Amino acid sequence: MARAIIITTIVLIMGIGAAAAGLWLRRTPSSARGSVLRRPPMLVPQADGSLYDMRLQVAQMEERLEVQERVSRSMRAEVAALTRERDTLREEVASLREELARLRRQVARAASPPKAGNAPANAPSPALPPLPIPEELR
Repeated sequence: MARAIIITTIVLIMGIGAAAAGLWLRRTPSSARGSVLRRPPMLVPQADGSLYDMRLQVAQMEERLEVQERVSRSMRAEVAALTRERDTLREEVASLREELARLRRQVARAASPPKAGNAPANAPSPALPPLPIPEELR
């Protein structure tokens, strides 16, 4: 039993040593690390008297620029789609105007006044003379 405990302990110590060695080897050399991380912050005074890190301001401005570029790209795509839709609607309006002109000509031909010698069958009848009003009702 003691032998199993010793073997397990040795294997455990070797595993911990291997993990530590792996972390040690994966570590980046100090010269390769970002020099930005080692530099002290570039403090810039603000209008309200506070100090602010310039790197943070630059990062925020870059993020805002990326957002604005995405919005601009989507708006340009939307404008292109709306332009295509407008052109389609213009063509439809032009065809509807032509159809309206054709129908107006057709109605004008159908409603043209009849020729002088032919009275229409549904012409109004001549007016009847007024009826006399009795003396009692006057």
